[in-house]
Amino acid sequence: MIAGQPIGIHQAVQFMIADMILKTDAAESLLSACASNADSAPGTAVINGFKAKLFASEAAVEISNLAIQVFGGHGYSREYAVERLFRDARGLTLHFKTSEWLRQDVAKAALGL
Repeated sequence: MIAGQPIGIHQAVQFMIADMILKTDAAESLLSACASNADSAPGTAVINGFKAKLFASEAAVEISNLAIQVFGGHGYSREYAVERLFRDARGLTLHFKTSEWLRQDVAKAALGL
């Protein structure tokens, strides 16, 4: 509640929530397409997996960052799950391969290197 009104009635918050929904759906769609095409095009499965991991992990950081903003000062409090979700999302860009390495692998595949 802000000034006695639900937070969701504010246009700026609605825009942030819409962006979070779109990014989540896009990441899920890319991952689903990657999994669906793995059998029909096994030669591209690895690079498609890298693209899906890169997009989804960076989207998770952006989404959790927006969630913290929606929560305001409470977003940094350990009392709310959003603080842990942000830390976890940030870790996704570092584990297995960093975002920079994934970008390099995707670019090399696109360039045939």
